Amino acid sequence: EGMLQQLTGCLSVQGRILWHKVFGSARDVPVKLEICAGSGEWAVAQARADGSAANWAVLEIMRDRTHRAFSRMALEGVGNLCIIGGDAAQVLHRHVVAGSVDHIFINFPEPPHTSGDEAAESQLHLLTAPFFCEMQRALHPTGRITILSDNGRY
Repeated sequence: EGMLQQLTGCLSVQGRILWHKVFGSARDVPVKLEICAGSGEWAVAQARADGSAANWAVLEIMRDRTHRAFSRMALEGVGNLCIIGGDAAQVLHRHVVAGSVDHIFINFPEPPHTSGDEAAESQLHLLTAPFFCEMQRALHPTGRITILSDNGRY
């Protein structure tokens, strides 16, 4: 019961994430979000390096990767990081307060053309026009988006 109450306390009545409650920090501590974080190696390292200067969240759709990211965070004792499992487009839209994220990182997302055929488009790719609108909504007015890809056409 205590854990459920604690988790419930981290959400607004509308089901939006209250970052300062998640991390137990002041409202002005920057929030950095890595989307498509894989096993969380990069985010864990960044959160550890930032220490109390920033709070971090990992958003990953694959359960096994979410579990690995959570395990890595817990085993390395990184307290300024939370792990969120779910579809990034839905989580941003439904659960992230507008203007509450300072920096979004997407490292090596699934490209729309995975077969090498220009006409073939994967339905799995995330970086669509509606998703960019959701990221903009989630970002603080001075927020940034950083996207890294090794796919030149992407």
